[in-house]
Amino acid sequence: MTPLEALEERKRTAPEQKINACLPAGSPMYFYCKMCGHLADKLPESYTCRPKQLCADCQALKDTQ
Repeated sequence: MTPLEALEERKRTAPEQKINACLPAGSPMYFYCKMCGHLADKLPESYTCRPKQLCADCQALKDTQ
């Protein structure tokens, strides 16, 4: 399977995304990949760092280009 075929497969199998605004106070924050929609980062509600924009698979694909 080529990397682009793998990306298309990840897009098709992306899980339902949690909406951070609907979670109870104190819950971790979920950030999803901009390319495929899978979970890219999960941080505590009081996070101060910048969340990841891409999941590990998509970041690896981007780095090979």
